[in-house]
Amino acid sequence: MPFTFTELQRTIETSVYKFFDLLKEIDTSTKVDNAVSRLLKKYNVLCALYSKLERRGQNRSARIAKQLENDTRIIEVLCKEHECNIDEVESLSKRYEELYLKNKDLDARLFLDHDKTLQTDPIDSFETERTPRKNNPDEEANMATPHTPVRTVMNTIQQLMVILNSASDQPSENLISYFNNCTVNPKENILKRVKDVGHIFKEKFANAVGQGCADIGVQVT
Repeated sequence: MPFTFTELQRTIETSVYKFFDLLKEIDTSTKVDNAVSRLLKKYNVLCALYSKLERRGQNRSARIAKQLENDTRIIEVLCKEHECNIDEVESLSKRYEELYLKNKDLDARLFLDHDKTLQTDPIDSFETERTPRKNNPDEEANMATPHTPVRTVMNTIQQLMVILNSASDQPSENLISYFNNCTVNPKENILKRVKDVGHIFKEKFANAVGQGCADIGVQVT
């Protein structure tokens, strides 16, 4: 019977990072490595998106302290808070459900529940749970951390997440001061270039994840 990646995770009660650590212990084919690399990249992009959008939501209003038990009630509260139509949200949820079941990958809606399978802390990994063993000096000298495609993508995206989480949408006061001290203030030219790059990113993002997610690409930029 077909199952999704998230269903597999929740069944074996493991996080995304722990699952990828488990895969590193297995000698897999290039096809599997490429599929895992794409999945990891998608996961880290979703993490960055959720983190940034969550911070924006916190700036607009206080978080709801009391945990709501009914999913419909949660949707109603969120729709009222963000001034959107509940029918549109329910329709969007159904469309996402169909897409998620078709792709059989990650259920990004679980970010809203802070589900443990989507935890972003790489410290909680399979390697921390293994019983340590002592290696002889010759073996230790020859050991090195494998530079796999998955590890490379993981490190790169983690660095990107750190930058996104700490970055502001507006230029700093120091940067504006530098612009004002220039013979020709480059601010307008830079803003135009940033806008052009944003349009390119939106187009590429929509082509990669689907036209229905194009607006998310705008929010990221």
